[in-house]
Amino acid sequence: MAADPMTCRRHANACLRLAETAKTSELSTALLSMAQSWARLADDTEHYETILLAPCETEPLYRSHSACR
Repeated sequence: MAADPMTCRRHANACLRLAETAKTSELSTALLSMAQSWARLADDTEHYETILLAPCETEPLYRSHSACR
C-alpha cells in the first residue's frame, strides 16, 4: 500500500485530536509521537514523489518508465 501524503496528514491530525483528550500523559505523549511520525511520512512522501515523478513530467523519454504510470 502506497503512502498518500493527504491520508498521512489526516492520520496526524487525528492523533493530535486524540492526544488533547488522552486520559494519561503517557498516552498523550505516544499520540503526539505518532502524529509527528505521520507528518514526517507525509513530508517525505511528497519530497520523494517530487523527485521520482519530475522526470515523467519534463522528459518524454521517461514517460514509459513504470514509475511514471
